[in-house]
Amino acid sequence: MPADIAALKARSERLFTDRRQWETEWVALAEMCCPRKVGVLIGAAPGQKVTTGRYTGLGEESASLFASAINGNLTNPSQKWQTLVMRQRPLNAINRVQNWLDEASLALSQALNASSFGTEVWEFYLDLAVFGTASMLMLEKRLAPPGEFGGFLFQTLQVGSYAIAENDEGAVDTLFREVRLSARAAYQWWGEGIGPEWLALAIGGPGKKAEPDRMVKALHAIYPRTDRRSDRGDNRNMPWASVYCDPERKRLIRESGFRRFPVLVTRWSKASGEVYGRGPGHTAIPELETLNRAIELEMAAWALDIGPPLFEREGAVLGGTDWTPSARNIVRGDKNSVWTLQSGVRYDVSAIKKEELKKAIERAFFVDQVRALPPTDKPSYMTAFEVAKRYEETFRILGGGFGQMKSGLLQPTVEGGIGMLFAAGVLPPPPPEMAGGDIDIEYEGPLARAQKASDLQALDLETACVLQTEPVVPGLKDNYRWDAIAQHRARVRGIPASLMVGTDELVTKRQAQAEQQAKMQQMQALMETAKGMGDAAPMVKALQPTPLKRMRVKLRNQ
Repeated sequence: MPADIAALKARSERLFTDRRQWETEWVALAEMCCPRKVGVLIGAAPGQKVTTGRYTGLGEESASLFASAINGNLTNPSQKWQTLVMRQRPLNAINRVQNWLDEASLALSQALNASSFGTEVWEFYLDLAVFGTASMLMLEKRLAPPGEFGGFLFQTLQVGSYAIAENDEGAVDTLFREVRLSARAAYQWWGEGIGPEWLALAIGGPGKKAEPDRMVKALHAIYPRTDRRSDRGDNRNMPWASVYCDPERKRLIRESGFRRFPVLVTRWSKASGEVYGRGPGHTAIPELETLNRAIELEMAAWALDIGPPLFEREGAVLGGTDWTPSARNIVRGDKNSVWTLQSGVRYDVSAIKKEELKKAIERAFFVDQVRALPPTDKPSYMTAFEVAKRYEETFRILGGGFGQMKSGLLQPTVEGGIGMLFAAGVLPPPPPEMAGGDIDIEYEGPLARAQKASDLQALDLETACVLQTEPVVPGLKDNYRWDAIAQHRARVRGIPASLMVGTDELVTKRQAQAEQQAKMQQMQALMETAKGMGDAAPMVKALQPTPLKRMRVKLRNQ
């Protein structure tokens, strides 16, 4: 059944109306922390100056530093930040399963690095820090040849250009967004389905001159289908509908679908009953506005001190006051006939209060924690223990936000990416042992590893204690499964599964080693037996009678 454009337009208007109450605060946040995002919120033209009365860039600097730190420590493009494991732990011991999971994880990392994920996810983190809500589309490139995988296409959506809705479990499953593009781009994307009005703008028509750069606005709706037929695999019967339409003329442009929800939505923190989230920017905005006002007042005081008002007695200066350098002013009476106003501004108090506000703003954006982490591009002189402790402390502070990013960004990215790679034939068929099993995701970034750091430290301490006590209490090591401990330690430290030996291969290898050792022992025993026999041969020979002796014995007997 084709999409009901009138119903979609009405629903989009309701969602955008419900979102309007958030826009006032979003504008204030954008002005202080990200001025380039104000235009969409207030409907300004691209490139138009939209901020006035902004005197500090601390909010923008802190938000950018926060986004860079999260990007570098959570989804660093220079290293593989995710690993796949089977939920059924015995399957992870099978070598074929380990190799397939490792190959899938590596293929996903390569595909993400070849896409725009690195740049778009930074914008995603910035929106999350400033506005508390971030959304990013994850699609497959449209220009790929038939039957080939063209790569991922990521696009972070501008706050203010979309509206979202939740399902009964509180997860976002619906998104309406406004798409602004030129008539020429619309024609290249959708062809003649854009309708005669946009078509005339794109390529012209009878008696009409083409205006290919004229901007048009389409509505894109992504929502769960309720009237689909699950026995059909075409794009109009997929679980999620994707509808592009011209809302002004209520014209359907294109309808398709997705097997999964293609929008990655994360809220830093969310109150019950609300759809949009709040982030560090909401915490910092009171101090930011206070600091901005303090700097504004201080600049006014600078003007008073730099060019103070001049007082002079009537007729004290002959011909008026000359303010040029090295000028001569003739004054009647003494020098006290002309004087300037002392502003009396307390710059020392202002400096103290500004420093307090700056520290509060930086704490809101976790800048103090970010700066405490070892640099990723320079050598660190911290010990491994110090690095682990600092990452662990940072994780504890960012724990709630990390959980939101894990469920709203990282997990959908990995699951959706693996599904798209498998559907495109990039990944080989999984081993038969994986049939019916569940794949879990383990995150290997520094912040994710910090979550497991306490377990690893406890394991290292226990191992050291056992090895120290073993000479005193023989057999103490028998209480532990050392193979499992080694595998756990390697997994926590991010060692690739392809470099580890599976349990099945380990058993076979140890059996072969045992058989080889038994053969060596048997050969050693034979060699010792042979050597013993060789050493005894001269003695036996000496005890045997010679032919002359045998003859004498025979004659004597006769």
